Amino acid sequence: MPDFDIHGISATSGISEISGMSGMSAVGETGSTSGAGGAGEAREAKSLIPTVAKSLLRLFVKPTVIFFVFFAVIYSIIGVIAITTGEIPLGDVIEGFPPSFIMGNAIFLLVLGIVFPLWLSYYVAQGVTRREYALGLMLSGLLLSLFFAALNAMFLVCLPPGAFSPLDYTVVILPFSSFLAGWVCVIGFQFSRWFLAAAGIIIAVAIMQLLPMALERLSELLLLQGSYLYPAALLIITLATAFILFRLTLRIPLKCT
Repeated sequence: MPDFDIHGISATSGISEISGMSGMSAVGETGSTSGAGGAGEAREAKSLIPTVAKSLLRLFVKPTVIFFVFFAVIYSIIGVIAITTGEIPLGDVIEGFPPSFIMGNAIFLLVLGIVFPLWLSYYVAQGVTRREYALGLMLSGLLLSLFFAALNAMFLVCLPPGAFSPLDYTVVILPFSSFLAGWVCVIGFQFSRWFLAAAGIIIAVAIMQLLPMALERLSELLLLQGSYLYPAALLIITLATAFILFRLTLRIPLKCT
């Protein structure tokens, strides 16, 4: 598993694969014209998107384990307090576990979405294109989000009969939208423009807080509480956000060393 360091990622595991492939590409470019063309075709034929995604997924493992340990410790402490003092009914602690876990992993993915886009320059310096990094990051974020979405969906199965609502499907979409919200929050800083950074933070807050509230209120006003308008709208906005982030990442100015 790759190590973390203050400058980014150590050149091991998936990163070494990237470096090796870019090195092969460079050798082809220094050769004859036909050799360079062949190397270019080989480099184009073998996209680095899966390699980037695999590298990032390896990096996701450590913070994910830390999240689960931290959440388990905190909730265990709350449970012990509830049992020993009686100040918090144990039933409330048990009932509060699903929403606490759902919001906890949403915040966790928000943080990952803030941190990992900042490594764009490092990956580009290894021979990865902006397009490959953006799609690799999006793919790895989606896969991790699907893992948490599956855990969130388990709570829907545990709902008593008649308690389920189409609005509850948002807990499946929330992990990936949270990851993208973190990405939105930081992308303005990558352009080194304060107004884009401020706009990114405002949009991220809207995605996490204001947008769900607005969609829920709209459903109530239109008497569509039992419809799929809310989760469908959130899904469409999430996909649109992903596309915009991809396009913006292709334009980020870089200073690769």
